[in-house]
Amino acid sequence: MKIRFNIKEKVIHPIKSLILSKRHIIETINGQLKYLFHTDHTRYRSL
Repeated sequence: MKIRFNIKEKVIHPIKSLILSKRHIIETINGQLKYLFHTDHTRYRSL
């Protein structure tokens, strides 16, 4: 992979950093709950 030098390093807020580090755990739990309760993603349309 080529490293890009023209991209500035962004400063991430500590709370966002914490959430990003826990995202894998959150996604795993959501997946297990979907499997357990057999739910599917649906979008409701207004008439």
